[in-house]
Amino acid sequence: MNVSDDGKVIKLKKDVIKNIAIVFLAIMLILTFFSNSILNRSLPEVATEDIRSGTITEKIRGTGVVEVDDPYSITVNETRKIASVAVKEGDEVTQGQVLFYFEDEESEELIKAEKELEDLIYKYTVGALTGEMSDQAYRDAVSGRVSSMSAYEAKIEAAKARVRAAQENVDSLTRQMAMLDGSSDAYSYDLNQARADLETAQIDLSNAQTKYSELKAIVDAGDGGASQAQNEYDVAKLQYENAKQIYDNARNSIAANIKNDGIYGVAIAKLQDTDKYGTKYTAVSNKETLYTMIFPSDYSINGDYLNDWVIESSYNSTDYAAFTKAYEDYITAYNTMTDKQTAASLASTKNTQYWDAKSKLGDAESKYNKAKSRVDELQTTISRLSNDQANNAQGNKELASQLAIKKSDAEIELAKAKEDQTQLLLDISKTLDLANQNSIIKEQQETVEKLKAKASGATITSPVDGTVLNIAKKAGETTSASDTLATIQVGGKPMRMKVTVTTEQARKVAVGDRAELQNAWYYSDSISMVLAKIANDPDNPRKNKILMFNVEGDVSDGESLSISIGQKSRDYDKVVPNSAIREDNRGKFILIIDEKSTPFGSRYKAKRVDVEVLASDDVHTAISADVSDWTYAITTSNMPIEAGQQVRFAEK
Repeated sequence: MNVSDDGKVIKLKKDVIKNIAIVFLAIMLILTFFSNSILNRSLPEVATEDIRSGTITEKIRGTGVVEVDDPYSITVNETRKIASVAVKEGDEVTQGQVLFYFEDEESEELIKAEKELEDLIYKYTVGALTGEMSDQAYRDAVSGRVSSMSAYEAKIEAAKARVRAAQENVDSLTRQMAMLDGSSDAYSYDLNQARADLETAQIDLSNAQTKYSELKAIVDAGDGGASQAQNEYDVAKLQYENAKQIYDNARNSIAANIKNDGIYGVAIAKLQDTDKYGTKYTAVSNKETLYTMIFPSDYSINGDYLNDWVIESSYNSTDYAAFTKAYEDYITAYNTMTDKQTAASLASTKNTQYWDAKSKLGDAESKYNKAKSRVDELQTTISRLSNDQANNAQGNKELASQLAIKKSDAEIELAKAKEDQTQLLLDISKTLDLANQNSIIKEQQETVEKLKAKASGATITSPVDGTVLNIAKKAGETTSASDTLATIQVGGKPMRMKVTVTTEQARKVAVGDRAELQNAWYYSDSISMVLAKIANDPDNPRKNKILMFNVEGDVSDGESLSISIGQKSRDYDKVVPNSAIREDNRGKFILIIDEKSTPFGSRYKAKRVDVEVLASDDVHTAISADVSDWTYAITTSNMPIEAGQQVRFAEK
């Protein structure tokens, strides 16, 4: 193959590669186009509206039924048949104008009243003929001679006083007889009490006598010679101090010689002779130790050590004899002083007891004498009571017989007073009952006469000026007691209408605001509605309020009116349709269109913007939000959407 052929082959290969690349790119473009179309068809379809400035008119709308305010109901108190009706609904009537005519016949109320009158007369006759009343009370009741309540109360009080006096007399006589019956017991009680007191007094006397004897024995023993014993102790103490001084001097002399180097040195070797003394003095290392062994700290003397030292040191026997004598005199003087001190202490204690006993002896003697006098007094009382008890028994028998007669008479008087009191109360009760029945009979007779007078030519007239709202009975119908025959709207009183709204809506209106008819073209221009009162809704007081309107004009009772009431219009910078407002647990927000450009066209996503609602009406809501004017706000979608989700515009 030549060079030219190689060039052709290479060129052919390049063309093939280029064609393949073109076909691939074409296929990719086609696939991309169709994939975008398919994707767009699957996205949520949304409707939008521009965010722009606008006017909001906050209105509260509602529907209520017009009612008559405090209508006047025409009623009848008896059963009558209506002959004719003189007015019709809507008529203007004046006070006294005839509304209904009744037929001439006895009413059921008249028949019933006559029957009740017969029953009352019969009951009165039976009550008067029972025979329970006294003759005088019966004559007074039948003739109508009824006393005043104050007169009856005075008679009742007098009867009560008579019963009380009779009862007190019986009680007094009963007590006197009981005292007579128990007088012997009274003497026995006093005697037993006196004997018990005597036993106690004799014990007190014995105790007082013992105490007095004890104190007197101490006093008789004397003061114990406390002064002499103290003097003897003082002398012995002085002698002891002198002997101690002599002993101290002799002791000091011996002590000085024990500590003398010369004498100590002579004796120490001999004292430590173990053959003679064993190990007794091996512990003596110096003169201070030897001194302590001979003279312990308790002021005593170790005789064995002292004797051994005197012998081994060849100490002066005369000085040693004087020391020994001084020590013996010291011990003797010390023992004598101690004995005298003990004797003086005992004498002092005895002296104290003597003077204490002497000071108490007089009081003890006085208590003894009083106790003895009390015993003598009680013994005399017991003797007297025993005599009185014997003398009283005879006299009580005679007095008891007299009291029994008086008590019998008193009991008869008490029974008669109670009987008279019972009859008086019965007479008063029956008299008042008959008088009351007589009064009721007279009233019933008057009722019968009035009903008879109404039985012919009776009419029902209007008690007020006003408009007839309703006629409840027609000619030929029969009325019943308390039936409502007609309802009249009193002239000058407005009609009322209630509209239920939310508490939030109620805050936007005030008493005195005027309401407008929503379909005003249908009604007369004369209808006026003014907000008169804002009240809690009894069915839902926490969430709802009731707006009460005064209604005037060409309107009827029971007519339904749809009204609107609220603030004036106001312009706002940002207004969106009500359907654009959304709310979740984070608050209120809108979704806007967020547009992004791509090589294959624009893509649209829903973006969340939090908002504050400033005002709203039936169609639009004014908002405050960080968003530009003329931004697209999503109002509706064909499926639920969320912030960040890709969407497409609805086809127009």
